[in-house]
Amino acid sequence: MIERSGDAYALRAGAYTFVHVENGSESRVYVTVVDLGEGDWSIVPMMPLDPSMGSYIAMETGAHLWFAIEAMLRSGSTSGVDVIKVFATNSDTDFWWLLHPPIDQPITRSLKRRVGAAQDTLFRLREALDADENKERAFRVVPQPGFDWNVLQIHARIG
Repeated sequence: MIERSGDAYALRAGAYTFVHVENGSESRVYVTVVDLGEGDWSIVPMMPLDPSMGSYIAMETGAHLWFAIEAMLRSGSTSGVDVIKVFATNSDTDFWWLLHPPIDQPITRSLKRRVGAAQDTLFRLREALDADENKERAFRVVPQPGFDWNVLQIHARIG
């Protein structure tokens, strides 16, 4: 069992713990977990472990998802804080467009991955933001943000 220390959970470097996600809703949810790398500004997948395994894990009502994580520090570091983001949506979603390597490495985007991505609300927003020229000039009413998705953030202090 890990203990909460202020706004984060305290873990020793090299220690293992488990993340537990439970679907307490009345419908299927689609879960994606990413790690926001402290120090190098990377965003890497945690669950599913690799985008080639799909962009989410479908969980039926009452289902439990457990996965192990190891607390690790960057070379030369004596402590750090990692942020784990757990996204849950009620429709298929692709958060893999958020992934990127450490900022000192070049970003490469896969056209194949982008073409095959889910066409959900968040994907369409990202596509609009990525557009070379945005031709939308009018406002329109849209569903309340967060109505069809939710996120939990876990801070893990490692040292």
